[in-house]
Amino acid sequence: MVKRTVIITAGGMGTRIGASLPKQFLLLKGQPILMHTLSVFYSFDSEMQLIVTLPIDWMDYWKSLLAEYKCELPHELVAGGDTRFASIQNALIYVKGDEVGVHDGVRPFVSADTIFNCFEGAKKEGNAIPVISLVDSIREIDENSSISQNRDKYVLVQTPQTFEVDLIK
Repeated sequence: MVKRTVIITAGGMGTRIGASLPKQFLLLKGQPILMHTLSVFYSFDSEMQLIVTLPIDWMDYWKSLLAEYKCELPHELVAGGDTRFASIQNALIYVKGDEVGVHDGVRPFVSADTIFNCFEGAKKEGNAIPVISLVDSIREIDENSSISQNRDKYVLVQTPQTFEVDLIK
């Protein structure tokens, strides 16, 4: 029985980086970034259910990349929605595990320790999310002022965000 599931969202279009392809398909060390991300989770737990959400218009392209790069990592492909939230909702229908993580398809450098700690945290608390401390100064800006903020009161949210399946559903 599947205990864990990860939903890998890959709906970005790469417009901020000005690429002709969505960034999940750009090459990193000779392979599309999304394949690296899938590989990280498969290496962590080969029994984990892997679900990838993609815009429907890019599904055939992804399938052609899988064939071209001879990628046989087992995963289910689900049509994404207009938003990340909608894509996750679409994928939740197919979740078989008791614990589910949501991870960004263009973040292949997540460590096994982070994945483990997130799933363990969700098991204990119902949900977990990795965060990192800010190192840069931050300011709140409005029309007339710029006010320094205490960066110790803020963190940067990362993925995977993990949940007991009933909680996220």
